[in-house]
Amino acid sequence: MTCAMDWTYVGPDPTFYDVWIARTITGNTFSKIGSDGNWNSAWNLFWDDSTARERYQNHKPFQVFSCWNSATAFTAKPLLKQKIAFRSANNEECFQGEPRLWCKDMWHLGYGKIAVIPTVNVEYSDEATRKIKDLKGYVSHWVPQDSTIDTADWIKWKADPPAEVKCITDPDYSAQHFVPWDQVVNDFFSLGTPHHIRTLQINSTELELIHELFMDVYEQHDQQFKVLTFQEAKGVVGISYLKMNDHTQLTLLTIAGCRGLFVFDHRH
Repeated sequence: MTCAMDWTYVGPDPTFYDVWIARTITGNTFSKIGSDGNWNSAWNLFWDDSTARERYQNHKPFQVFSCWNSATAFTAKPLLKQKIAFRSANNEECFQGEPRLWCKDMWHLGYGKIAVIPTVNVEYSDEATRKIKDLKGYVSHWVPQDSTIDTADWIKWKADPPAEVKCITDPDYSAQHFVPWDQVVNDFFSLGTPHHIRTLQINSTELELIHELFMDVYEQHDQQFKVLTFQEAKGVVGISYLKMNDHTQLTLLTIAGCRGLFVFDHRH
């Protein structure tokens, strides 16, 4: 998985933007963020990862724990195998954005080759993107056109993630602490035939309610969700079942690639 570097112009100089998601291979943020939410150290990128800092300054890719940074590319293999999906954090897990959970699950599945490509720089408007590319350079400016890249420049991949990763639980960055990288790691999708439903501890009452929900969806959307009825359940290849206080969130992935998300309230 590879990501760009994304920037924002909050002043005359650009600032790296995706601090909510991005974590270095040391598990820390790309730059220090004050507990009061200040970005005064935003200029000091990769302050605790000397390898990333050196490679960034030399326009070479470097390994990270997580990134998204506005533009990303990743292998489709775990998706095709129905091993991974975009999801929300559960109530025992550090509250974080979907892209960081995605990277966490990628590590869990053995896809830890996640890197930032610092020659790819983007912003959030056409005008500002042209501005940042003029400042940082285009890929063609830094990457040899003859494709003869010295093997000494290759990333020396680390097989293991950092023991802990910084968790930022509040949008204002006031609550920052480290948690185990694999905090509450689960196989969220139990794959195979519908008998796996029983391993997810769905009782008969809940199953009946789920079936009614599916039938309602089927009636509203005609043939589109026919594979999601539990009378047959032939199309269901992945199930995520998550209890959250008074609510249950159930996500299903079908052979056709449709993804249904249902949340229902135990109190009613």
